[in-house]
Amino acid sequence: MTRTLILSAAVLAAALVEGASPVPAAPVATFTVATFTGATFTVATVRGAQVPAGMVIRVTLGADRISGTTGCNSFGAGATLANGAIGWTMPLSATQARCADDAMAAAEASFLDALSASVAYVLTADTVTLTDAAGAETVAGRRDP
Repeated sequence: MTRTLILSAAVLAAALVEGASPVPAAPVATFTVATFTGATFTVATVRGAQVPAGMVIRVTLGADRISGTTGCNSFGAGATLANGAIGWTMPLSATQARCADDAMAAAEASFLDALSASVAYVLTADTVTLTDAAGAETVAGRRDP
């Protein structure tokens, strides 16, 4: 199972020219979920809002699990990732420690809600974007080195 995520800019530009019949170029990069098994991503935005300064949310993609930390609590859920879809096999759960302040607690609640509403993903060489059933971006992050 392979998913092409990045196409040549020339092919895309040619497709916009009226009457053009571009010849597809070889993909620049090809990624599969297996490429990212065990990879950790630092979340940058939740439903389009920046993660508060000083808060670090990390998500790890496993073979059959999504897990991580919000900076306040650890979380995890059973999940399969295939062909751009997230199949939740176990409910999302999190530890119940108190966050340092109300802003972090609100950001954590928003993130956990957005993550559990996510049903699809897009992977690139260094990013992950999750979306809900309506196609709205729920969580976006960058792969940790």
